[in-house]
Amino acid sequence: MRAVVFDPSLARLALAKGLGRWMPSLYLGPRSSVQLRELPAPTLPGPEWVKLRPRFAGICGTDLGAVFGKLSPALTPFSSSPGILGHEVLGTVVEAGAQSGHREGDRLAIDPMIHCAVRGRPPCAACQGGHYAGCRRAGESDTFAPGNFIGFHKELGGGWADLMVAHRSQCIRVPAALDDRVAALLEPLSVALHAATKYLPRPDEHVLVIGGGPIAQLQVAALRLLECTARVTVSTMADFQADFALRMGATEALAFAPDQSTKQLAALVGATAYKPLLGADVYAGGFDVVFDCIGSRQSIDQALRLCRPRGTVLLVGAAALVPLIDFTFIWSRELRLIGTLAYDVEDLPGRPRQRTFELAAERALSTSLPLGELVTHTYPLERFDEAIWANVRRGASRAVKTLLAP
Repeated sequence: MRAVVFDPSLARLALAKGLGRWMPSLYLGPRSSVQLRELPAPTLPGPEWVKLRPRFAGICGTDLGAVFGKLSPALTPFSSSPGILGHEVLGTVVEAGAQSGHREGDRLAIDPMIHCAVRGRPPCAACQGGHYAGCRRAGESDTFAPGNFIGFHKELGGGWADLMVAHRSQCIRVPAALDDRVAALLEPLSVALHAATKYLPRPDEHVLVIGGGPIAQLQVAALRLLECTARVTVSTMADFQADFALRMGATEALAFAPDQSTKQLAALVGATAYKPLLGADVYAGGFDVVFDCIGSRQSIDQALRLCRPRGTVLLVGAAALVPLIDFTFIWSRELRLIGTLAYDVEDLPGRPRQRTFELAAERALSTSLPLGELVTHTYPLERFDEAIWANVRRGASRAVKTLLAP
C-alpha cells in the first residue's frame, strides 16, 4: 500500500531549518523527513480491531509543525517513528475483527488517541474518566511502542495511507445523514468543542477568537453549536478567512495587517492605550474571553494584552517553544489561562456524559451552519506535498481546510 511516512532525524531537520528557505525540497522532497512509500498492508492486531480504507484524512497544524520542525521536543517521549501521518480520519471498514462491533462497509470517524484500551491494559486513572489524551501509559513500551496518538506512532499508522487499523474504542460510528466532508471534520471540531466546554462564555461577554485557519473557524462554530450567544469577534489576516468566520457564526470578523491588529482590536472593545517606557502599548480594559487558535509568539502576546483584568485566555493553538512572552499580564491582571488538549468525555448541564466525538457528530448533524464549506481543497495521496504547501501558503491558495483523499 502507499503511505506518507514521517521519519525524522536531527541531521535532516537541521539541514532543512538551515537551508529550507532557499531549498524547500529539504522539507518536502527526496532528502526530507516526509516521503510517500510503498509499505506492506497492516494486519489486524486482534479481534477487537478493524481495518479501514481512509475516505478523507485531514492536514492539521500538528502535522505541519512536525514537517517543518516547529514542535517542542518535550513530547518526544510520547511518540515513536517512523510513522504514517494523519490523525484526522474518516474511513470505511474493509475488514472487521470478530469482537470489534463493526462490519465491512461501516463508515467511521477515528479518535486517534492511543490509550489503555488500545494497548489492551486495565484503565489508568486518566482513562477511567475518559480523559484518553492524558493516558499515563503513553510513554510505555508494552503492547505497542510509546505514543499517545496515531500519526506519530511507528506501529499504529495514520490516515495518510491506503489502509490503516483502529481499535474498537477508537471508532465512532458516523450518522448516515452526515456528509463525508462534514464527517471528516469531526476530529478538529471535537478539539474546538472541548475547548469551548473548558469555558463557555456568558451571553453578556465579548469574545475574541484569534486566527483564521480551520481551528479558529471551528472554534466559532463550536461556540454556536453549544448555544453560546455571546458577541464573538474574529481577528484574521485575510478577507476570505473573515468571510468564512461570519458564515460560521461570528458576530463580526475583521482582517488586519499584523502590525495593526492589536491597536484596532483594542479600539473596538474600548480599551485605553498607554505607552510604557519600552515596548508596545499596554491597555486598560479588553475582551472578556480570548481563544488563541494560532499559538505563535505574536498571537499569545496579543491574547494576553487584549484580555481584560480577571478575564480568561484559552490556548487552543498548539503553542510550543515561544520566546519573549511577557508574563506580566497574567499575574498583574489575574488572568485565567487555560490550556486545552484534544477531546474528552464532556459534562454539559442537563445532559448525560458524552464523548466529545459523539457530541460533535450530533451537533454537526443538527446545525444549519455550513461546516462542509470549510473544506476548500482536496488532494489525492500522491500530491500530499502540494496539499501541505497549500496550507503553508494560504494567502495564495485561499485554503481553509485541506483533506487528502487516499
